[in-house]
Amino acid sequence: MSEIIRNPNMIGGQPTLEGHRLTVSNIVTGLNKEGLDPYTKDHEISEKDARVASEYCMNRECLKAAGEFCEHCVLSDPNDIELDKGWEIASNVYTKYWKR
Repeated sequence: MSEIIRNPNMIGGQPTLEGHRLTVSNIVTGLNKEGLDPYTKDHEISEKDARVASEYCMNRECLKAAGEFCEHCVLSDPNDIELDKGWEIASNVYTKYWKR
């Protein structure tokens, strides 16, 4: 199973999918905009990889692990979007594809 890691030497230490240069924020945003099948095929990740990233965001693991938002995360700028609505995006993505 894929893991979300933070490597200070890769993408500024942002949470990424292990073995890929995709941030959690990129994955969740991509799933929301493109859908599961197109995004996973275009970026060569598995459905399980996408689920792990969605769960990480939905459960606010970034705040638990490092006490900070992911860079460029829609959740990090309350002037751009309401914080609860941002996490709602991750929750909606997860519910749409994996909660049955």
